[in-house]
Amino acid sequence: MLRFGAIHGGRNNDINNRKLVSPSPIRHALAAGLIAALIPFSAVALEIEAPDVGLAGVPLDYAVTGADPGANVTLEAGDARLSATAGADGRAVFDDVVLAARGEATVTATSVGESVSTDVRVIPGWVSVLPAVLAITIALTLRNVIPA
Repeated sequence: MLRFGAIHGGRNNDINNRKLVSPSPIRHALAAGLIAALIPFSAVALEIEAPDVGLAGVPLDYAVTGADPGANVTLEAGDARLSATAGADGRAVFDDVVLAARGEATVTATSVGESVSTDVRVIPGWVSVLPAVLAITIALTLRNVIPA
């Protein structure tokens, strides 16, 4: 084993570098065509910009993008049904939308026969103060503010 390494210098001289990489233009064209076929065209679909988690009874802001400029956009969130007009950029903004129910709420946007839905997890409002209460409790228990 040592003799083999000393004779050949530790390199594998049997590798033919020309066969590892093929400069074939046909392969490059096929690869480029496959990548181009997988990339979607610039068609814009309706999309809802919504928070992942909402608080029950607390107003949230939603935005719908991808609508035709000037089109009427309808947003259904819980029991509320709101309407707005899309701006020049195709964005319609809905301010102060309140979700009253806890659990999962479905938010649906509709514009010119196109519809999209998303689910928002709604938790009770008092849950938002739990991190602060927990930090104060840890600080009082340990009598040190830094670890809390």
